[in-house]
Amino acid sequence: MPNEQAKPRRLLSQIDEELVAEGVRGIQSGRWANPHQAAKVLAERAKGSGTRLSTIGRLHRKIRESLRSQFFPNGEASRRSI
Repeated sequence: MPNEQAKPRRLLSQIDEELVAEGVRGIQSGRWANPHQAAKVLAERAKGSGTRLSTIGRLHRKIRESLRSQFFPNGEASRRSI
């Protein structure tokens, strides 16, 4: 019989959202210089069955996109701008 008192599992995307928000705040405060540096540090706390390298890549993309959407809300930035 499964444990009925178990905590509900959070989706990977929910956990990523928290890490991405922390990454964006860290970049804006100067803790990290760019999305890749933030992703490398935050990947240690990320969930998922992928490799460390794929986790870093996933977080890097999400942090970069979050920053891009803050600076260019109408999507006028080129893909390589941030």
